[in-house]
Amino acid sequence: MKKLSHFSFMFIVCLLLSVSIAKPEDKVPEIYQRIKIDSAGQLYAQDSLGTIVPLQIPSPKYTLKKIRTEPVGTDSGLIFNFDDTLMTGNIYFGLMPDPADVNHDYTIFRSAAKIKAGIAKVELLRRLKGLYDWSDWGDAGYMRLGYRIIDSDGMIVYDGKLIVTSDKSFAVDTSIIEGPFVNIITENSAVISFQTNRAAICSVTVGDKTFKDSTPLTQHEIQLDGLASDSRHDYKVHYGKHTDQHYLRTAPRPGSRTAFTFAYTSDGRSNYGGGERDIFGTNAYIMKRNVALCKIKDARFLQYTGDLIDGYTASVGELQLQYANWKRSAEAYTHYMPVVAGFGNHEGLYHIFKNESTSIWIDRFPFAQESAEVIFASNVVNPLNSLISEDGSSSDPNPNSTDFPPYAETVFHYVYDNVAMVNLNSVYLFSPTITRANQAGGNLKGYIMENQMKWLEATLKMLEADENIDHIFITSHCPIFPNGGHLRDDMWYNGNNAPRPIIAGQRADKGIIECRDELLDIIINGTKKVKAVLTGDEHNFCLMQVTGETPIYPEDWNGPRLKLNRPFWHINNGTAGAPYYGQESAIWSESIMKFSTQHVLVLMNVDGLNISVEVINPDTMEPVYKFEL
Repeated sequence: MKKLSHFSFMFIVCLLLSVSIAKPEDKVPEIYQRIKIDSAGQLYAQDSLGTIVPLQIPSPKYTLKKIRTEPVGTDSGLIFNFDDTLMTGNIYFGLMPDPADVNHDYTIFRSAAKIKAGIAKVELLRRLKGLYDWSDWGDAGYMRLGYRIIDSDGMIVYDGKLIVTSDKSFAVDTSIIEGPFVNIITENSAVISFQTNRAAICSVTVGDKTFKDSTPLTQHEIQLDGLASDSRHDYKVHYGKHTDQHYLRTAPRPGSRTAFTFAYTSDGRSNYGGGERDIFGTNAYIMKRNVALCKIKDARFLQYTGDLIDGYTASVGELQLQYANWKRSAEAYTHYMPVVAGFGNHEGLYHIFKNESTSIWIDRFPFAQESAEVIFASNVVNPLNSLISEDGSSSDPNPNSTDFPPYAETVFHYVYDNVAMVNLNSVYLFSPTITRANQAGGNLKGYIMENQMKWLEATLKMLEADENIDHIFITSHCPIFPNGGHLRDDMWYNGNNAPRPIIAGQRADKGIIECRDELLDIIINGTKKVKAVLTGDEHNFCLMQVTGETPIYPEDWNGPRLKLNRPFWHINNGTAGAPYYGQESAIWSESIMKFSTQHVLVLMNVDGLNISVEVINPDTMEPVYKFEL
């Protein structure tokens, strides 16, 4: 069977999700209650007394479309028009090196221009000519321009890049404005993804092979096939008249059992301290340090388990800008190495209803176009799987319509040599207000719903039977055993089993602790190869070894008690830049082997059947902890 491309798959998913939308009253998914559409076509909610709770219409200060405006060329430079007379600040700009000359092409800033009433005049001829033209753009006829937008409060709003030609006057040429990124590495293939500022047919050359787009696109995902395994491959991306040159390394053949290292972290949303610790939605400073440490340690990929950005917004454009900043922060290194992103609660995009007494947040719909899951999937390139959504589950209110958001690229697995990584979505259909009264419905943080649980069980059964796989890692944003910052939710809720999804007005049969036990039974009692669970959400590093003797139930627990038949490692690393959480007291605290609020990168050194782990602070390069898995 021919494998679908990401674009083909997402098109089919969107078609399936939109097939039932026919008239205004059908636009509210049946999984939600008390969400209505008025005569003007506007959404509103009602509380249990019938009081109207109005929809909050977002008016974000910054969106990607506004900030990534394409400047107009002049005889002396460029004019940026942000179409906002209230916008003030600065644009800092400079030249970027040719990727053929350096591996990591960061901007070397040289000058600045004021943003006044939403307009900035960038003087390229006067500021980057002669002594300051170290890239010889004057002779080449074009420059690689990098720029940074900082608002009047000193926040870095966006880092951008463009190809600018200089024949008689300046003009923006066809440019890669995001990427290129290496994605979905296998033993004989890879995907190169990037975005151009205008639709174009682009290509990637590897040796004597050329792979290209079939039609003009702005979002490009070009699959490279027929590559030699466990080898370095130089690749060239051709766009318009320009070429970028980088390299990638393919994976070993599955089961080769060659020694390699992979890295893991999560939670890199913005932090206090200003500067690059807060580039509108993300902590770019720590992210850059993480990927630089990956390069030093020759990590073959970085597993990033959710909370890339601040999120928690009702604006698609604001969310897109934050994703652009996260991708840009690591870009100079992800030309060469995949960063595999998981889905966290801060990737949230919502319809928000509020009045003086009620606040209702639900996953944004229409799901096929605006759910948090779909916007996330449009910003990453992850493997695909057979799991579509929770449609067809026992909680599905209508088997003849599509009522849930898609799982595509938020739930998946991938294999590198003798290691399999299984990515779960523990914030699917998340409603931050689900545990309060008068709710419209949705899912709660940490809860794995029925179809995803079945997919997990089937996937683990397949991987358990694969002789080439020695080690399986489960990665999920929400900890199974929280220890600092999230004992009130995740998979514990302070030991309260009452929280559970509410779908079409019906509470799920199983509560959060029962859901946790079902998950543990599948991944620990049902397998021998799952070595560790890798989580985030809590902004600390916490290492636990969980055994059958570890206390996992509250004192007043009256339900069935799961007995774990073997020990496993529970590793939390949510230190990629978000504000730290200190340790709290939990019933399983005696199982903690190491707890730290430092920024750390976890490096898994895999050598056949053995795995040694290094935990290193990427800011100081100090070792924090070592252990054998």
